[in-house]
Amino acid sequence: MDDGRKAFGQYVYQDKRYGPIIRIFDFIVSSKEKVDSNKLDKSNLRFPPIFMVGLYPVFRTGRWKVLGKSTLEDFTYPGFLTTAIDYKEKNHGFWFLIDEKSSTNLGRTLPKKYKKMEFLALYPPEVIEDRIKTGLKYLGDLIETNEFKPVVKN
Repeated sequence: MDDGRKAFGQYVYQDKRYGPIIRIFDFIVSSKEKVDSNKLDKSNLRFPPIFMVGLYPVFRTGRWKVLGKSTLEDFTYPGFLTTAIDYKEKNHGFWFLIDEKSSTNLGRTLPKKYKKMEFLALYPPEVIEDRIKTGLKYLGDLIETNEFKPVVKN
């Protein structure tokens, strides 16, 4: 990362519609620290799996590095949330749960049991790196409160 620390992730699945799904471990070390693979293997996820755009270029350019390969024994498709957002009117439509093969209408108010899920978006490396550092979830306020609060930049 640009602050000299290292974070670790894993490519876990290639979705036919949206592309690569990755997961990021809650395991961050200084640039000089040796990586203990046992600690990495036992670490939790920093946030649920997400889609990534630009997976292959990020390695070709050297921005991220491949440290090794491991077999993922029991991947379960995590499912993702989506809704139509009207930026002008500052509201949203019905929530949908998107899984590997279908979508389910969840209604206008997102049920509590889905609030830990990720919004369906294709995240570039810069956004993923920022999320690792800040912990801020894309559209987290909308998911949590069911109210659309657009960020206004001056």
